[in-house]
Amino acid sequence: MSKEKIVIGHQNPDTDSICSAIAYAKFKQELGEKVAAARCGGINPETKFVLDYFNVQAPELVTDVYTRVSDIMNRNNLKTVAPNTPIKEVGELLEQEEIKVVPVINEINELLGIVTAGDIAHRYLEELAVESLREVPTSLENIIHTLEGEVIIDQQDISAEVTGNIITGAMDAETMRSYISSGDIVLLGNRVKAQRVALEADISCLIVTGDLEVKTEIKDLATKKEITIIKVPHDTFAAARLINMSIPVSKVMSIEVESFYPNELVDNVREDILNSAHRSYPVIDRQNRLLGLVSARNLIDLETKEVILVDHNEKSQAVEGIAEATLLEVIDHHRLGDLETLEPILVRNEPVGSTATIVAKLYSEYGIALSEEIAGILLAAILSDTVIFRSPTCTLVDREVANNLAEIIDEDIEKIGRSIFKAGSVLNKLEPRELILNDFKEYAFNEVKIGVGQIEIMDLEEFKKQDMQILTALQKLKEEKSLNYIFLMVTDILNEGSLLLFNKQAGSLVKRSFVSEDREIGVYLTGVMSRKKQIIPILSKMLTN
Repeated sequence: MSKEKIVIGHQNPDTDSICSAIAYAKFKQELGEKVAAARCGGINPETKFVLDYFNVQAPELVTDVYTRVSDIMNRNNLKTVAPNTPIKEVGELLEQEEIKVVPVINEINELLGIVTAGDIAHRYLEELAVESLREVPTSLENIIHTLEGEVIIDQQDISAEVTGNIITGAMDAETMRSYISSGDIVLLGNRVKAQRVALEADISCLIVTGDLEVKTEIKDLATKKEITIIKVPHDTFAAARLINMSIPVSKVMSIEVESFYPNELVDNVREDILNSAHRSYPVIDRQNRLLGLVSARNLIDLETKEVILVDHNEKSQAVEGIAEATLLEVIDHHRLGDLETLEPILVRNEPVGSTATIVAKLYSEYGIALSEEIAGILLAAILSDTVIFRSPTCTLVDREVANNLAEIIDEDIEKIGRSIFKAGSVLNKLEPRELILNDFKEYAFNEVKIGVGQIEIMDLEEFKKQDMQILTALQKLKEEKSLNYIFLMVTDILNEGSLLLFNKQAGSLVKRSFVSEDREIGVYLTGVMSRKKQIIPILSKMLTN
């Protein structure tokens, strides 16, 4: 079975990142691929409004794509045994299934221990000449099962433990009498006199070997004395050895077992797995319930998570662990970043205003009909990223695709666009730090690290009520993230411009980079609405020259 691929957007996901991931995952599913949408951050108010409005479920949160124990463990056709299982049966299971380890579990799937072929071999050699079950008792039920026996006289609970000595009747009847005690188990052929001597000694069980018939007088005596008789097909010598293998696996299993949790990183447990004595190790949950097994073989055949990135292609913006994952595709409308792959991959990168535009085009190119729900979230993503076509990143292609999507869902573009931005206003909903991080991206230009946040508002006057608190939070965030420069674009949608806030050290860089109008706090950039097209390219040029 092929494993599921993940379609995921950038950290601090915006509407385009979330909606494009959902729509592209659906597109791949229509092509017959096993794909799921995911997100690596929270859902902001704007995106929540969009998903609720079009009745689309938010994708699953995936905080990283590191390979975990759950990704490599064996969980299918897992062979387990109960603690009372005879070790002969366990040995046969190991041989038939060609496995080295069997977990021992109880009736509610809790791990009790593990048993290996080595444990069974050790027990067999240790007790090759079985004389007593006192130290390691078993049950008549296990003996019957192990010796493939038939109950001739049933006089006791066969599930109860038996603990007597095991006597093989190889001597004459009179000599044997001195060896037998009450409660013993005696193995004999069809020597009637010896059988009678054994029964008269009040043994717990008589095992008649060689599949021989039991005389009526012996049956009657056993019934009178309340002694069980079992007939087995093996000779006396073989039966004596097999009784040892009737011991329950709980008596030989390893209890102090190293185990792992499913969410542990493979890199953190690799050495433990490779250097330990056992071939396989249990994977358990926090309630000690068995989930699977992991072995060194799983490390050799290690398959990393398969990921498709949408709306970004830089390590600093990607889900944590992307360098260890297998990157399959990139669908994006930003500049090419610093991601590297071992093999060629599919990259769909177009100079348009939204990744959603590219995804919508793919549906059209492949002749796949768009549902109203998917058409709706794609339209919303385009309107969000192009600021209802006011952003300089907006192209004729974005407008054309958006108009087609609007026809499918029968919505007025300007009306739904304003509703989206109104719902997405975070000024009075988030603390200053969270407001900055709500749509925040980090970039690296040579050795210079910068961060640029953006919020879009309908009324710049409303922002002035908390601008000092936000500026203070911006400076703290710079230190926290070890950035050289940090910026916040406060984009004025209706007036088509942005107030740019920045840390003190960035003042001269801003003056050299932009035509701006000084404000009480920050500078105002007329006509600047796009981080991607109007801020990042200029800063990149200034910082790399």
